[in-house]
Amino acid sequence: YKIYSTLNPDVQAAVEEVYQNLDNIPKTASSQQLQSGIVIIDNKTGDVVAVAGGVGEKQGSLILNRATQSYLSPGSTIKPVSVYAPALELGLITPATVMDDTPYSFTDARHWPKNSDSIYRGLMNINEAVGLSINTIPVKLVAQMTPEYSFEFAKEKISSYVNAAGDTFSDVDLAPLAMGGLTKGVTVKAMAQAYATFANEGVYREARTYTKVVDSDGKVVLDNTQQSHVAMKDMTAWYITYMLENTVESGTGTAAQIANMTVAGKTG
Repeated sequence: YKIYSTLNPDVQAAVEEVYQNLDNIPKTASSQQLQSGIVIIDNKTGDVVAVAGGVGEKQGSLILNRATQSYLSPGSTIKPVSVYAPALELGLITPATVMDDTPYSFTDARHWPKNSDSIYRGLMNINEAVGLSINTIPVKLVAQMTPEYSFEFAKEKISSYVNAAGDTFSDVDLAPLAMGGLTKGVTVKAMAQAYATFANEGVYREARTYTKVVDSDGKVVLDNTQQSHVAMKDMTAWYITYMLENTVESGTGTAAQIANMTVAGKTG
């Protein structure tokens, strides 16, 4: 058989040069090795061109790939997918819309949700809320849209969301959708695929790793034609990209800045 891979050897080599050198990986307070996974998508094609499933020298074949097999909590990185994009689609917000950074619910004993620094800043616009990774405003937006709408919008892009018949737990709720505390979690590949939709002007494309497999006679035995569809308005994708650029420029993502290159990103 011949397998036509989308791998770009030059990009893969660059990834491995970084990931195999443990001096590039931040140290932890404990003796535990910090782990990482990465998936790189060429946004001209939507194809995966490089993957790393862990740090350090590869120890074997068919071992755990943290980029494609590990289901992890996305935290606040889920907000552009399940909160801000659907709210923009509904016309509820623009980056300039002002909302109140105050608890969604509170009693004398408990305020919820809290921001990561436990500070409430009052009135701010959506662009600032994204950049500072505020928790209160996304919760209010999911409540306004309804968790059901937010879930259906995001489920199209993140297939590991849980809400099937017989499931003990459900992600159709404020905390999972607004702050990323998902029942099952999500893979790095799925998040890269979802975020690539923003850079592709709202068109969602399946992030494939091969295009086809042919046998010794040249007959196609596996045809991996890429699936794509319009997932959101191009203006929604543009607004999200604009706010994620600001997040890296002056928000919580400044550590991701690259000299002479525009970077859009979200911490979580």
